[in-house]
Amino acid sequence: MIKYYNLNGERVPVSEAKLLVNDLAIIRGYGIFDYFLACRGQPLFIDDYLNRFYNSAEKMYMKVPLERPELHQAIRELIDANGQEEAGIRLVLTGGYADDGYTPKNPNLIILQHPMPRQPQERFDNGVKLITHRYERDVPEVKTINYLEGIRLLPELKKAGALEPLYHDGIYIT
Repeated sequence: MIKYYNLNGERVPVSEAKLLVNDLAIIRGYGIFDYFLACRGQPLFIDDYLNRFYNSAEKMYMKVPLERPELHQAIRELIDANGQEEAGIRLVLTGGYADDGYTPKNPNLIILQHPMPRQPQERFDNGVKLITHRYERDVPEVKTINYLEGIRLLPELKKAGALEPLYHDGIYIT
């Protein structure tokens, strides 16, 4: 069971981790994230994911409030505190609290730990059904929190008996 998250550099119990409603992630969908796995207590490909996370922040004109070594340490400490060495780790950087409802200020940095995602063996044995869907993100080189299109497609996936959409731009699978 996950007991803690990290909010702005502080470990907090899951039940106490909160954002105010005027955060730009809530009122404007402005934020970035990344997600990776930890196995045997070690974050996998951490440098690659941190590179992408900091690159996304830069392209969105956001400042990550922790330097890379501090963020790496906070991730390790969270894994240790939760006592789950097999896990998913999600980094989220929000636009911060906006007095005018629009202008980014000091971002909120959230580190979430999730139980390790597991897929049923039958999916590996039999494969899964996908649907194709033409779509390109607003800022394709940035991993934003905007997953509106994927959520919007849920009824279509269910109707088709498909697990996931396979996005493309008309030429390339994205």
